[in-house]
Amino acid sequence: PDPEHDDIMAELNGDNFFETATRSALERIHDDDQVAFVMAFNRKNIEKSLDEYGAFTHTYRLYFDDRPQYVSMKAVRAGEDSDHIIIAVSNVDAQMRQQEVLDRLKEETATYSRVSALIGDFIAIYTVDPETSSYMQYSASSEFSSLGTPKFGMDFYADSRKEIEDKIFPDDYDTFMEEFTRENILEKTSDGDVFVLNYRLIMSGYPVDITLRAGLVKEKDGLKLIVGVVKH
Repeated sequence: PDPEHDDIMAELNGDNFFETATRSALERIHDDDQVAFVMAFNRKNIEKSLDEYGAFTHTYRLYFDDRPQYVSMKAVRAGEDSDHIIIAVSNVDAQMRQQEVLDRLKEETATYSRVSALIGDFIAIYTVDPETSSYMQYSASSEFSSLGTPKFGMDFYADSRKEIEDKIFPDDYDTFMEEFTRENILEKTSDGDVFVLNYRLIMSGYPVDITLRAGLVKEKDGLKLIVGVVKH
């Protein structure tokens, strides 16, 4: 773009577009996307896509200010009888990141539902970000859901301590509050151990024995604290 005239201007030109563009792009493309880019971005493949579909598209990650961002390339013919093509590259990082989150949530929901079905005694499973304490609840039983505990939030520890005040058996309240802290749980699980806490919840008017287990697990997007609540 030419900011002074609100128009476009020629910046580069040459004799071998695909070779030059590929060499330049590889300097900034994420390592994991380079092979796919080279295989897709060539004259033969683009011409085939234009003939069959009327356009060529490819999504990959480029580095901007040392941070990879998703971009989408689209190529179309300049006109029906033209020998030229027009190629545009758009920043689609926000949309792709959002889709990644949605896909991961769907995948995690299916995974934890299968875990719960196989093991059978979990009444709720949580994933917690050890850095931010944000969390998501999965596979809660109808009995546990009736307690009205949050399905997601920004502070797992604070929300859990607040929500359990009127649901825990009174004799177990002090022990729970003393043991159930971010510091205690992360200190116990940081070396690969499992944090375990036993207490009783008032469910359907009666005290029920509960065991909470927590451990760190490495997932696609980094470490996650997996918390399981088991009814005895």
